Amino acid sequence: MKFNQIAKRVESNLNEKKDPYNTFHLINSLSNETKTALHYFVLIGDYSAYDKNPHYKTKGFRNLLKGLANENSIGLHPSYNSFNHPENIDIEKKRLEGIIEKKITSARCHFLRISFPDTYRHFINVGITDDYTMIYASQSGYRTGLCVPYQWFDLEKNESTNLTIHPSTIMEGTLRDYTKYSPKKATEVISQLLDISKKQGGEFVSVWHNDSFVPSQKNWIEVYKKLLVNSNSTNS
Repeated sequence: MKFNQIAKRVESNLNEKKDPYNTFHLINSLSNETKTALHYFVLIGDYSAYDKNPHYKTKGFRNLLKGLANENSIGLHPSYNSFNHPENIDIEKKRLEGIIEKKITSARCHFLRISFPDTYRHFINVGITDDYTMIYASQSGYRTGLCVPYQWFDLEKNESTNLTIHPSTIMEGTLRDYTKYSPKKATEVISQLLDISKKQGGEFVSVWHNDSFVPSQKNWIEVYKKLLVNSNSTNS
């Protein structure tokens, strides 16, 4: 019902105007400037109330994904509906692989929806070896108490698996929308958590969405820039 956005959407769909959320050039350039690892997770499920990605057969979307895959690591963002229909994970994985012509071995679930142990077992069955879903939605920090990757242990089967869990530490939506932090406060929180990860020799994983890099989010773009600079600093 956002009528003021209808004209922009029509212009974008007709390729008469650039999609305002196509911010990947900026994201890539910031990563290249700071030599920071970048990993994209692609939502490619069927359209639904909570899965509003472009259709996977759309030419522009496919070309975008091919371009991103040429320069970056690509993972699957299993759809919201895949929580109740885990067979969709394999379908979506094959869709993405068919477009970028590369194997997909990593995932981060949409809306952080994981059903234990079913989701992780399904990941293993379809060839997903690395998961990045383990993060709080409403607060920053170490959900597992760890800042290092570890192998998922299947308690019911009493066995270790080849699925590596990469705990994520902060998400821009958490800082901005859940905790209502100002950009200044968010930068302070990020710096504190980053310092902890560095002291422990951990892996600092942050989650950002492409709609956070539009001009109206310039203050949060600055937060992201500071994160990239500080993550590569040996003094912090």
